Amino acid sequence: MNYKVILSYDGNHFHGFQKQPSIITVQQVIEKALSNLLQNFEITYAGRTDAGVHAKHQVLSVVTDEKISESFKTSFNALVGKHIYIKQIKIAKESFHPRYDAIERTYKYFVNTPSNFEPYNLGYSYLINEELENAVNFPIQDSSDLKGIASFLNLADNLGLIHSIIATGPIKKVSINCFGSIDQVKP
Repeated sequence: MNYKVILSYDGNHFHGFQKQPSIITVQQVIEKALSNLLQNFEITYAGRTDAGVHAKHQVLSVVTDEKISESFKTSFNALVGKHIYIKQIKIAKESFHPRYDAIERTYKYFVNTPSNFEPYNLGYSYLINEELENAVNFPIQDSSDLKGIASFLNLADNLGLIHSIIATGPIKKVSINCFGSIDQVKP
């Protein structure tokens, strides 16, 4: 059976999503937990994140010949630890693939300036040491390397600047493109 799994995680505690030798990744923790719950399984995922990047709605596919019970989610959450949370598990079509069946991906970057910086946001936002006064709902003009992607900035009172990128597929070098664009709107 093919199961669709939706999870979130705090990326501050991982060296990215994809499994790598000798360092802790989200995929490694998920596979270790699953190996304690299932005899055999195969996972696929919608996309990878870099070290320190968080996910609010990451989608996986877990294919196994074992039936997953109602209590499985509770056990899975207990095994992955407090920095990963399994939000939902449901039966999917056999043909379901989290990467190829994704309708869109949204990437959000939170940027603080001196006027709204709070130390408790460390690890969840980027600090620019000057104000970005003209950045309210400013569409990024030069996104030729981000074809088919909506990219825009919004100023939120307590959250600082939010750079959102909505794409129909994975984006390479998102962080570089994102912060390069933010630098372009400095007054």
